[in-house]
Amino acid sequence: MKFASLFVAALLLSSTVRAQTLAVPDSVEAVETPTLLPAGLRVYGFADAYYGYDFTGKSQQRPGFLYSHNRANEFALNNAVLGVRYEEARVRGAFALHTGTYVEANYANEPPVLRNIYEAYAGFRPTAKSWLDLGVFSSHIGFESAISKDNWTLTRSLMAENSPYYETGARFTYEFSPKLTATALVLNGWQQIRDVNRAKSLGTQLQWKPTDKLLLNSSTYYGNDQRPGTAGAGAFFTIFTLPTLPLKSSP
Repeated sequence: MKFASLFVAALLLSSTVRAQTLAVPDSVEAVETPTLLPAGLRVYGFADAYYGYDFTGKSQQRPGFLYSHNRANEFALNNAVLGVRYEEARVRGAFALHTGTYVEANYANEPPVLRNIYEAYAGFRPTAKSWLDLGVFSSHIGFESAISKDNWTLTRSLMAENSPYYETGARFTYEFSPKLTATALVLNGWQQIRDVNRAKSLGTQLQWKPTDKLLLNSSTYYGNDQRPGTAGAGAFFTIFTLPTLPLKSSP
């Protein structure tokens, strides 16, 4: 009888302990899931492949003034990009490499060691509302980006192909308000990583975003990109557009 009483007591104690173990608390604190990348660091990539066909069957290369999707009668890689970007409250930067037929054509005049650089810049905030970036970055002029998915339509028109896709220099951006931003640039030249004549070019960009779906952009460029020993005067270029999506601008 005494053994039976002890056995029953043990069962009751075991049930109580188990019930306490399985009980779910009324509130559970949120546990943050650790991330592999540091805060502010982002890895990105893009690849654009294509097949071009020449109905004459005579040429494997499109005209020399076209730089994107310029191979015919073959499958080809137009542009593949892989890079990292970092941004926090006061500093930011980016570094990315790319390859493809676009790079072979559009960067042919660059030194071989620089041709595979898509972007490489570092920046900081001189003031609470401004950024100063130095290095290689996307152009402030033009309606189409080198990244196909960022374009409204993939025209690769003469206007798009013969406006700069990239620039090298210093870029100062000031935010007057959340809707109005102004940028001033000092550049090596018109789509140049390596300066060809030691003469610097100037650029400006003014962007006003009155609504979430409307952006007004005005970009200008002034510079002399003639190589030493060739005759040429300064060139001035301006573009004013009213798109419903952002143009090439600061990343």
